[in-house]
Amino acid sequence: TLVNLAACAENSVGSPQGLSPNTLFPEREYIRQSLKKGVTAMRVEEIRTVACLGTGTMGHGVAFLAAKAGYAVRLFGCSKESLDKGFAGLDRAIALYEDNQLMPKGEGEAIKSRITPVTSLEEASAGADLVMESVAESVEVKQQTFSIVERHCNPKAILATNTSGLSLSAISSTLARPEYVLSIHFFS
Repeated sequence: TLVNLAACAENSVGSPQGLSPNTLFPEREYIRQSLKKGVTAMRVEEIRTVACLGTGTMGHGVAFLAAKAGYAVRLFGCSKESLDKGFAGLDRAIALYEDNQLMPKGEGEAIKSRITPVTSLEEASAGADLVMESVAESVEVKQQTFSIVERHCNPKAILATNTSGLSLSAISSTLARPEYVLSIHFFS
């Protein structure tokens, strides 16, 4: 929660080189500012709709896990071909889980029924409570994506990037509410 993050942010322990924790972890300042603004983010139990952006290696897997957990999912792909590729990945994930008895046989169809394919970022993010982005690993692409998403999702939505190494501060720097952006990295 933001309260727990704020407690961590207040736990300052300077580095041996004399760098402040805020220099090493600039996100801490976002947390402090968010708390001062009275930001109240989406609570996990309030999440109903998840937008999964991207159908590549990570995106279809994130969509699978969100739908498996029972959420209504909108899977964004930039084209029908991209979505077809993403659903082929979903089929492979379902087969893997069923073959390894990680879920009952036949549950895959119910999971897929909770995933709606869309080719518009606006449609994917409309009213979404949680947005998990797995688009190209480029700060500019992620900024453009979140710029569109931020205008259409639930005002309290959690915006999550699946970046493996880009700066969260840079990705969220162009947004009206950077304090709602966090990093969730799934491993392929």
